[in-house]
Amino acid sequence: MRVFQFLDYWGKARPGTADGPRWHPLAFHSLDVAAVGCALLEADPRLESRLAAVSGLGTDAVVRWTFLALALHDLGKFAPVFQAKNPERFAAVFGLDGYVGPDSGHDLDGRLLWARRLAKREDLASAFAILSGDRPRARRDAVRAWIESAICHHGKPRDVTPSHLLVDDRFKPEHLAAVDAYVTATLELATSMGRPQAAPADEIEEADTGAFPAHAGMNRCRSGSTSPRSRVPRARGDEPAGILSTLGPYGRSPRTRG
Repeated sequence: MRVFQFLDYWGKARPGTADGPRWHPLAFHSLDVAAVGCALLEADPRLESRLAAVSGLGTDAVVRWTFLALALHDLGKFAPVFQAKNPERFAAVFGLDGYVGPDSGHDLDGRLLWARRLAKREDLASAFAILSGDRPRARRDAVRAWIESAICHHGKPRDVTPSHLLVDDRFKPEHLAAVDAYVTATLELATSMGRPQAAPADEIEEADTGAFPAHAGMNRCRSGSTSPRSRVPRARGDEPAGILSTLGPYGRSPRTRG
């Protein structure tokens, strides 16, 4: 089986200028969106309180659930048929004869991934737990509502109940491995989820993939206090391989940069 890294997958491929970077990693785009969602909650406490009230969650849980749902909103873009929409990038990563698969829309592919594969992951269920003693499965319906609302952000939720819709038709094992690695990496970020802060303009740098500049709040996360709401992930010299190394530009504190 070929091995693809989740940073090989593009999420946006429309440069702002003719000579600008041609693509933006899917993982970085997903964290951009998650960072914006958390920033909106920070800017509007009434929105945060309303989400907490209608969902029965505490405000800390609302922040974490928002981050997770938005970080997973474009899972369907890992499908090779979506990646093929950028032929140049597709050929460079997957080859001219790379598997493409059926084109049903990345919202359907994402919801299918969730319903048939990811919803069964215990570590994902645990990440949505409210308290350490909470039973993850007890909130499965609520989690599904949040995740599916995010995945189907282009309109009406897609029906994935027909038995002819198969994950394996849309994702080969190597693509599923990249999805699993991205989800695991995202969960590592979520374990200490706090409030992202935007980087000063002079600290914004381009990702080493040659992709779009890393602009969003998640690009530079600062640690402000010891409260769970304020802790944010940041790279350290002894950080194991994983989210903070593979997504370093999106999880590094300015104080730790060499």
